[in-house]
Amino acid sequence: MPQGGELLNQPWVGASWEGWIIEQIVSAFAVQNTPVFPFWFRTSDQKEADLVLEFNGRRWVLEIKLTTLPKQDDLKKAQEIARLVKAEKAIRGNRTNETSWGDASGSVNLDGLLQKTRALVL
Repeated sequence: MPQGGELLNQPWVGASWEGWIIEQIVSAFAVQNTPVFPFWFRTSDQKEADLVLEFNGRRWVLEIKLTTLPKQDDLKKAQEIARLVKAEKAIRGNRTNETSWGDASGSVNLDGLLQKTRALVL
């Protein structure tokens, strides 16, 4: 069993993190009794979003990263998908402590994302 820093080097850890984040987000909506429709999105030319959320007449696109040093390209990718699916918000979810939240995009950690969604549905 990998320990400490070895865990982050495992080939499956990114997918596991992504799945856990999705579970936390969907569960947060359930706790608030807010219907949410989560789905994965991919085009024939391999553009994809880790998570698209539809709730309360809104649509958000999320690109989820395990990193503490997210790349601007990850947010650009989410913004491109947001345009394709007509989402109002493109979000890069990561493990940073810094939060940036604008009208059309944001970069947040899980706690920040859950706070933002809670504020919208309450």
